[in-house]
Formats: sequence, structure tokens, C-alpha cells
Amino acid sequence: MRRLTTFTAGLELVYCRRLDPTPVREMSRLMGLWHRVARARTREEMNTVYLYLEIVFYSFLGAAASFDGTYVVRLGATNRLIALQSSLPALAAALAYIPAARFLERRQSPFGWIVGSLTAVRLMYLFMVIWPMAAMPQAAPLVVATIVTMQLPAVVFATGWSPLLADVIPERSRARVLSWRMMLMSGMVGLLTYGFGLWLERAPFPQNYQLMYGIAVVGGVISVTMLGRLKLPPTEADEAHHSQLEAQQAPVLSGAIELLRENRYFRSILLNTVVFNSGFWLVMPLYTILFIKQLGASDGWVGMRTMILQAGGLLGYIIWRRVTERWGEGKTLLVALPLVTTFPFLLAAFPDLTIILVLSAWISITSPGVDLPHSMIFMSQLPRRRRHMAVALYSMAMNVAAFVMPIVGVQLSEMIGLVPTLLVGGAVRVVGAALFYLRPIKEDMSPRALLRWGRARGD
Repeated sequence: MRRLTTFTAGLELVYCRRLDPTPVREMSRLMGLWHRVARARTREEMNTVYLYLEIVFYSFLGAAASFDGTYVVRLGATNRLIALQSSLPALAAALAYIPAARFLERRQSPFGWIVGSLTAVRLMYLFMVIWPMAAMPQAAPLVVATIVTMQLPAVVFATGWSPLLADVIPERSRARVLSWRMMLMSGMVGLLTYGFGLWLERAPFPQNYQLMYGIAVVGGVISVTMLGRLKLPPTEADEAHHSQLEAQQAPVLSGAIELLRENRYFRSILLNTVVFNSGFWLVMPLYTILFIKQLGASDGWVGMRTMILQAGGLLGYIIWRRVTERWGEGKTLLVALPLVTTFPFLLAAFPDLTIILVLSAWISITSPGVDLPHSMIFMSQLPRRRRHMAVALYSMAMNVAAFVMPIVGVQLSEMIGLVPTLLVGGAVRVVGAALFYLRPIKEDMSPRALLRWGRARGD
């Protein structure tokens, strides 16, 4: 256990034994995190510290990025341009994932390229500051073009990120480290987006956005510096070199087909997730149109909603991490999936800005029940020898759907209306959730196993 001063340790034990409330336990965990930062010595501990610091500084950029859609609207974007902002980045990423995987697999040490590509993405946010000064009449399409161009280096980073996390975080620590990263990000982004929203409302446009993005770039660069200090375990570096030799000999197409054939759980997680997320991507651009254009949401409301989403996510990760540790990844995922599918139906039923804030709190609390176990299962199902190619196949499929579905959603809303399109998106999401029951992505995730587990808990 972490070493504390006698006084602090005594207080922690007294309060936790007498009251045992969740806030006290979580506060003690925060104290433990601080002591962990102060005394970290081993490679694993230092990697964990750097991952925590990285996500804290990234939060500045993450908070600013939550206003990207609003920024484009304020610059005069049409509905079609808003749809393209949602879909074109996905198309660019889909086309680049396989080449990026091939590129990383051929590198003896891909770590430097992963960090370098992320640095390029963070610095490209400077164009969000430049375009309103350099080309104001065309600033909206230029901002969208910048967001699309960012995807090229972002794909290199994304392809290597999941394998990198699998290397630096031992499996026994993944639930704790991943949930802490998301809780830190949720807390920071929630506070920052609320502050940014107030600033955007009170300062003149576009200088308000320019200053916000400038601060975000500074935080993003510090975040990359923390990431660059990670140290790979020697065994993982040796395996990466072995994978590089295999990748040089394997043709791209045959290697991809072999990956899909050899692991049925990987095939299932690929198909299930594509369908499940397609329901979200179908309605994603409609949120911006509904909130800002139809309901007249202000920048302050957008900031408030983002803060609620992040605060709910923080609470959600506290809850679902404990549930995951007790029930396991598979059962937790199956329990949380039906809860997450309710959001588009509730939004269609209650298109009111105040009620939407409540619904946003609901979805942000329930979503970690899907995101956390899904991430852990995905990392465990990556083939050891071709992990970059596996991530590329998965991400390419996601991005093809993310490109097509927003365009379909906007066109469908123009034909049948926005609210009916929300219902269609919700129905697609329900089908995707059902696939996780019909096509398990892990050994203990069959409906029969879930029923046996439910009966055992009832007894």
C-alpha cells in the first residue's frame, strides 16, 4: 500500500471505516495519486505518472476542440459544410489507416513516429487562430479543411496508440490507469469548457476563439512532451522488432485477411462496433443543427453542456470502474449497452435546451459503462504480431462508417425531418447493441453465460 504520514494514514482509516462514503474513498485515492506522483521510481510507475500528466495537459486542447463545430457555425458554415466537417475527417482517416499501419510496422522503433505525428496534429491547431486573420470570408471552409488535413498525422498516432498503451500499461493495471486518465480528463475538460464558454460569450468574435485555441496549443505541446518520456519495456521493444520483420515479408491484403480469419472475437468486435457507432454517427451533425440553429443555444450553453458531459463522465468512470472490477469487462459491457441506446430517443422526445442538459448528464454517466470495458476487451483481442495492422483495419472500418453516416443523416433529415432521423439513428444503435449479445466478443459474453451469472447473483 502507498506510504502515508502517520497522521494522514490514521485519518484515512478512521473516516473510511466509520462512514465509508464514496466521496471520502475517492478523495483518499486522489491523495494516493499525489503520493504516487511524488515517489514514483520504477519504469511502470513513471509511465503511469507521465500518462496522467499527458491527459491533464491535453485537456486544454480537448476542451477547445469541443467548440470546433460551434466555431464553424459562427464563421457562417452551411448545413452541408457542417455535415462535411463531421464526415470528411473520417474519410481522410479511412484512406490513411492501412498505409499508416504498414509504415509503422516497417519501423524498427515506431515510438518516435507516434510522438512526432501527434506533435504535428497539436501544432496544426494554430491554423484555427490564423484563418480568421488571413482569410475571413473563406475562414469556415478553411477551418474545415484544416480539421480534415489533421487526420493524416492523427492516423499515424491513432494506429500506434492502442498497441503503445498495451505495452506500457500491464493488463493488471489497465482498468485503474485508463479510468484515472478518463476521470482526470473529464474533470479538467469540464472546468475548462465552462470557463471557455463564459469567455467566448463575453469577448468579441473571432478574437475570443483565437485566444482559446492559442492556449489550447500550448497545453497540447506540453502534453506531447509528457508522452515522449514514456519508456517501453525491453521485451515489448524486442517483439516490435520481430513484428517489423514479419511485416516486411507479409503482403498488405493477405495480412489483413489473415488477421480477420484467425480471431473470431476480433471479427465480432469489428462488426458489432461499426453498427453500434453508426447509429451515433448518423445523428452526430444533427446535434449541432438542433442545438444551435433550431433551439438557439449560446456559446455559454455549449460550454455548460460540455462541462456537464465531462462531470458526468468523471462520475461515470468512478462508478463503472468499480462495476468492471467486480463483474468483469464482458458482463459490464452487456449491462451498460441498453442504457446508452436511450439517448437519441429521449432527445427526440424532449427537444428543450434545459432538458437536454439533464439528458447529457444521463448519457455521460452511462457511456463509460461501454467505453471502459470495450477498450479493455479491444486491447486484449489485438493479435500480438500484427497489432498495428489490426488497429488499422478496425479504425478504417470505423472511419468509413463515420464518413458515410453523417452525410446520410443530414440528407435523411432534409427528407423526413430532424426528429424522425434521430429515431432512425437510435434504432440503428439498438441493432448494434443487440449484436454484442448475438456475436460475443469475449468468452464469457454469451447470453447463456449472462443468464447463468444473473441467476447466481439472484440466488
